Amino acid sequence: MAEWQERDRLANKNANRTPATVKQMAPESAHKHPRLYKRIVFLLLVPVVIVGISIAGILTNYLSEPTESFLVKNFEANLRIAAKLGLGVCETHFNQLLDMRLEDNIEMNTALKTEALEQIKAISKQFPNIHMMVLKEKQSILAISLDYDHHTWHLPDYYRDSSAIIDTRLGQNSIKAHIQYFPFWDWHIVSFMGETDFLNPINMARLVIYLSTMGVLVAVFLTLLIVFHFSVRRPLNRLIEATEAISKGDLEPIESVPGNEIGQLTAFFNNMVGSLKKKTEEASDLINQLKESEARYRGLVELSPEAIIVQQEGVIKYVNRRGARSFGAADPRELIGMTAMDLIQPDFREIVRSRISKAYHEQTTVPAQEYKCLKLDKTIVDVVASGTYLEYSGKPAMLSIVRDITQQKRAEQILLPHNQSRPG
Repeated sequence: MAEWQERDRLANKNANRTPATVKQMAPESAHKHPRLYKRIVFLLLVPVVIVGISIAGILTNYLSEPTESFLVKNFEANLRIAAKLGLGVCETHFNQLLDMRLEDNIEMNTALKTEALEQIKAISKQFPNIHMMVLKEKQSILAISLDYDHHTWHLPDYYRDSSAIIDTRLGQNSIKAHIQYFPFWDWHIVSFMGETDFLNPINMARLVIYLSTMGVLVAVFLTLLIVFHFSVRRPLNRLIEATEAISKGDLEPIESVPGNEIGQLTAFFNNMVGSLKKKTEEASDLINQLKESEARYRGLVELSPEAIIVQQEGVIKYVNRRGARSFGAADPRELIGMTAMDLIQPDFREIVRSRISKAYHEQTTVPAQEYKCLKLDKTIVDVVASGTYLEYSGKPAMLSIVRDITQQKRAEQILLPHNQSRPG
């Protein structure tokens, strides 16, 4: 009987591990997508974006300043070169007059000056966005390389430094200019460019640096996102789906991803699935065997001529049909849940408690002993009972085998006077 109860306990324990039970639990443990801020991609990409933007800002500031400085110096150098070329044109033509000793020849002077003015205007074609202008007596415009409606332009008073680049205005437009003076003809050669033409390349350089840096950041971000999706997210989703399938009883391995940590995790997962599948099959076989064994033992117990009772913490948990009849019950369920001591005649309850305590304490069997019990209708019956310690549903319990000897005792009492009346 103890062996049957132990097998019954193992069957219940292993039954809790079967796929059928797991399927019932599946809705409670169904896969739920975590919130965005808890996802791996968020935890991975947010630091990348923050660091990338910081680096992009640092690089933009670091590269913009030298680039702007280079462009400014280049533009200013072109302005100085253009003005000096204009001054060189004047010097060349003036030297021609001196060499020919025609400096007093008005026609030759006029012709060479006109030629010099045209050559000075042509200098603007060598430098994009740079224009040339020649002033006479600090304000009269002799030549200018762009369309300008006025014939005068007042020379600023602060042009004295021949190497300076000055900020001034030409009509409604702000310009940057460099001025060289040719004293022999009282000419001022002015090279200038609009402030818009001066700043546009600088702004464009800033934009190119910014867009290039941000483009690299976006490319890195997208590349990382794509690599993460194919190398991490998809394999992890397969693992999650497979884990959810296991919770529903589908013990199938997934396709392996060799060569990286995800592949190792997948291999471990498949090994676990294989082991779990094997254990499940073994558990199912054991459960079937236990069920068969239980059926056999239960048949033996139910057909037993003795009353068999299992009590736990003083409460009757099981009684066979013979036990039900012995205590005056039509069905075993009438006794289940009753306090066991209610079926013991009060004079014997202390003895029974002592026997039960010994069985629990020593986890052993107590020998058969005669005492009196009570039926449901309070009729007293004589019994001989033995008991043994066991675990029932995983908890300590007491199994008792009780034999009703009431009729035997009555027969003995009837026969005793008759035996005593016989001659020795």
